[in-house]
Amino acid sequence: MTLFEHDFVAAGSIERPVGDTGRMLQMMTGYWVTQVVRTAAELRIADHLHADGATPAEVAEAESLDPEATFRFLRACASLGLAVSTDGKRFAGTPLLDTLRTDAPGSLRDLALWGGAESHWLPWGGWRTRSAPAPPRRKPLSAHPSSTGSPPPRRKPRSSPTP
Repeated sequence: MTLFEHDFVAAGSIERPVGDTGRMLQMMTGYWVTQVVRTAAELRIADHLHADGATPAEVAEAESLDPEATFRFLRACASLGLAVSTDGKRFAGTPLLDTLRTDAPGSLRDLALWGGAESHWLPWGGWRTRSAPAPPRRKPLSAHPSSTGSPPPRRKPRSSPTP
């Protein structure tokens, strides 16, 4: 079974998947949600959709974005419960998205920007490297296996054969 054959992915559901396979898929794709939330905060989507909602073209114009890409992004927001659209043309924010408004008391916008920033998530990607065993340490060059730390005895030079 591929990722896109799972019911919760194919249907675009935000319901918590059932079973260990579903839970693992949720863990593996959790960063997708973080990046949508970060982008929504960065683009001030909550402010644009707050009052009467907006079309993707209106949001795109306000933020200097591509209208088609903005439409796809707003659909991603809707799939997470951040926005709703009754006609597929105009989107409105939800109370969940309102937590990212710049003028909301206790706004989580700054936290969303921080949590989704590369400087925050990049160190988490290094677990494998930091978990690898350390290479074996080399003995110091001055150590000699047959001594107690003093250099080995000097050998006498060979004499050349006399004719």
